[in-house]
Amino acid sequence: MKRGRVICLILVLCLGAGYWHWHVAVPIATSNNGDAPFATALHDSNEPADAAPVSTYPLGALRAELRARFHDTPLNSALTDALTAADVSSVANVLATSSERGDAARLSDLYRVCETFGAPETRAPPPLSADTGNMALLSKIHALSSVYIEHLQTSCGSAHLDRSAIHQHLLLSAAQGDTASLDRLSEIEPQHAGKLESAALLGSARAQLRLALKLLTSQPATARSWLESAIKTNSTAQALYGSCLLTGCFGTPDPPEARRALEAAATDGNSYALALLSGESPDTVNDWLQEELINANLVIANPVDGFGLSIQEQYAWAAFAAHLANRGCFGFDLKTAGAALNAYTRLERTLRAGDMAPAHAAAGKLIHASGGHAALLRGCD
Repeated sequence: MKRGRVICLILVLCLGAGYWHWHVAVPIATSNNGDAPFATALHDSNEPADAAPVSTYPLGALRAELRARFHDTPLNSALTDALTAADVSSVANVLATSSERGDAARLSDLYRVCETFGAPETRAPPPLSADTGNMALLSKIHALSSVYIEHLQTSCGSAHLDRSAIHQHLLLSAAQGDTASLDRLSEIEPQHAGKLESAALLGSARAQLRLALKLLTSQPATARSWLESAIKTNSTAQALYGSCLLTGCFGTPDPPEARRALEAAATDGNSYALALLSGESPDTVNDWLQEELINANLVIANPVDGFGLSIQEQYAWAAFAAHLANRGCFGFDLKTAGAALNAYTRLERTLRAGDMAPAHAAAGKLIHASGGHAALLRGCD
């Protein structure tokens, strides 16, 4: 009887270890639906990149990239599916003939997708560094981006997007109080810079974040006020707010509140917050920056010193970030995905024997609780 119980216990422990290895410690191996290896969605790496249509590639990175490029006005599921298939004309036709709030901004964002994806640096992603955490995964995202961009540029060319007509659509929508249109006008043309404050006053979280970034050095109190409005719906604003509470750019540092803000942003999948909570040094945090924060010239503090993150907590956040990188949640941004995988690898190697079990348990709990939520917000679900 006793021997049977021992055998059962050994089986349970082995199964538990197996679950940890495949679902937490190696999140890089799962696909978007979690049922099959990520790599099986791609053809063999020895085949040329154009050997298969876009539809054979894992779509998490592509959907996340498109989600990020439409900022605070994501496309609905039907239009997302169409643009994932590089059908620009269908998306443009719907948006150009729509009077729905936000569609003028979406059309403007679509134009910019066509414009920026056509830039030489986008069409030819930088060579992958040999020290990135998971070369196989990043190589597949690289291949996906190259193939998709080629298909997209053909589709953009046949869609004949009219910049002047889009501009008029934005002006009309902005005149009716559409905050996203006001925000886009302030961004793309200097003469409309005053519309940024109008968009912020009317409640655009993205405009509030952009305005806060402009005022952070010269008027920190005003910047804080704008950020406090934006953090309700914008994880980048939440991350910046937490960072400022940590560094003291609003005044006296407030580490407990900084931690709450950074953890809220990180569970939404914000890469800046994840970098800080993973214990990254100020020198490497910049590799994680995306969207509005890329050129923000931030003063970066280390939460390990600021509020005493334990190695187990750092590991849990790094594993969470690696899990998102695995699902393609950082889009075509190989730098951020590579930084997340590197942080995870670094901390896995740093753990002492006594730290492993609690660190692995904390990571598993965090991924289980918030992994799906973050993937949904970033568009890689």
